[in-house]
Amino acid sequence: MNFLIVNDDGIGSKNPFLLKNILNEFGRVYICVPDGERSGNSHSTYKYRILEENFFKSNKGEDIYTHNCTAADSVKFFLKFVTKDIDFVISGINTGFNLGTDIAYSGTVGAAREASMSGIKSIALSARNNGTNYWDELPALLNYLIHKFDWGRCKLP
Repeated sequence: MNFLIVNDDGIGSKNPFLLKNILNEFGRVYICVPDGERSGNSHSTYKYRILEENFFKSNKGEDIYTHNCTAADSVKFFLKFVTKDIDFVISGINTGFNLGTDIAYSGTVGAAREASMSGIKSIALSARNNGTNYWDELPALLNYLIHKFDWGRCKLP
């Protein structure tokens, strides 16, 4: 299986790299994130900037990419310039909750929505900064969502 991790916190966040370590057990894992924080940009996109000149291979490791647009654009860049062979997009882990009306502004949720609109199963993850055990619980949750959840109940385009 091929996984793409995206987020709105940017390449400076440690969360995509921690998440990659967990997802490595399930298959090949790519990361594509903005070059800086883009929190609160919802599902905004710079559709006229999805150009190769704005997309970069990161020096932070193999299969890691960055760009100068939004979290939703992470999906667009990756599918256009790397591969369309992605089974799941995992957006986050956001460094704060996305609950209630926050979902309307969340770049984390916007990026997951972009993947879904592209026909790719997507998961948006959020957790408190001072959460006590979400990293311990995450492998079992991801295993359930990836291997046992009935994705047929979800409406993908």
